[in-house]
Amino acid sequence: LGQEGTDLQCLFETILSEIPAPAFDPAEPFQMLVSDLDYSDYVGRLAIGKIFHGQVSASDALTCIQAGGAQKPLKVTRLQSYDGISIRDVDTALPGDIVVLAGIEDVKIGDTICTQEAPRALQRITVDEPTVSMRMTVNTSPMAGLEGSLVQGSRIHERLAKETLRNVSLQMEIPADGNGFILKGRGEFQLAILIETMRREGFEMCVTRPEVICEVRDGQVLEPIEHLYVDCNDQCLGIV
Repeated sequence: LGQEGTDLQCLFETILSEIPAPAFDPAEPFQMLVSDLDYSDYVGRLAIGKIFHGQVSASDALTCIQAGGAQKPLKVTRLQSYDGISIRDVDTALPGDIVVLAGIEDVKIGDTICTQEAPRALQRITVDEPTVSMRMTVNTSPMAGLEGSLVQGSRIHERLAKETLRNVSLQMEIPADGNGFILKGRGEFQLAILIETMRREGFEMCVTRPEVICEVRDGQVLEPIEHLYVDCNDQCLGIV
């Protein structure tokens, strides 16, 4: 105590001794809450979440309970679990494990994946709605084609569609006039990162100025508000 350590062994031992193991009912059937999504070019949509009860094995026949209680059958085509900072294929996963399931395309955050014999949904979670939007179009300026090789609208659409599969907070819409694509995100910084990433990949496009997404409820126009909480020392309060 009070001595500088050389590794994180003390922290890991404290985690094991102080944090309780996952609480579950061994009599309950398999239940998993989808808390994140990803996409693989080889196996398609990936559902990521924590197992609350029961166990799951590769090739199990399950069901996905969607918003509103709709059920969609699925068969696990690939089961993976986290091993440190890497992911490895496993045959069976137990309660408390965070797993990656492949085998269902139409899945959203908040859905419950469970057994077909005893379908029961867990408490649903939601993702915050986008707050800003902008339009992305093909580059029609006199300097078109000088900086990028991927300039076609179909290639841009394909790239954006794949991004929405991996990034759950990003949405894409095709406007009524058919000119370009409407991107909706959580902030200007998120959209700026996507634009710079696409530019480095060889894409060339035009983008409009970001606009705040407003909603009309009960005849009133509402705009998004972010609540920020900052914990800092008293002497830093004025600067913050």
